Amino acid sequence: MLPEGRINMGEEFMMPARPGAALVAMKAGVPIVPCYIEGAPYRRTVWSPLLMRARVTVRFGEPMFPPNSRKADGSDPTAEDFTLEVLKAIAKLAGRSDFQPKLAGRNWKPTQDELNAAIEAKERRDNAEKLAGPNGRSRQPANPVANSLSGVAARSGSVAG
Repeated sequence: MLPEGRINMGEEFMMPARPGAALVAMKAGVPIVPCYIEGAPYRRTVWSPLLMRARVTVRFGEPMFPPNSRKADGSDPTAEDFTLEVLKAIAKLAGRSDFQPKLAGRNWKPTQDELNAAIEAKERRDNAEKLAGPNGRSRQPANPVANSLSGVAARSGSVAG
């Protein structure tokens, strides 16, 4: 179960989460295994990740059992509290120990305009990454000899035929 409730296409590390997975784990008395997925591709359709090549990293944490004792103030632990602990564990797997997770409110679903803006931003980032190449620098021409020869032809005024 994914705590964010949808695919994160925005700039933020992690979107506000819903406590559903924690609630299920607490009711069933089973652990949650935190998992961080990095590099998974997405192109507007549910099946798109299956059709795209990608280098994906998946990191798993230790199982986290739901709290079964009362908090220091005498109140029962909540699914929201457990959710925040799980989100912190996921952030730690991503190397973001300083991340402060947030819970989603009642109106957690994005509007169509917000979805469209997130999709466009993701496509711009993906295109920029493609242009940058695997090492983060501009890609070299596919045929540097042909490109350098066309540059010589352009400087000398000749036309290749």
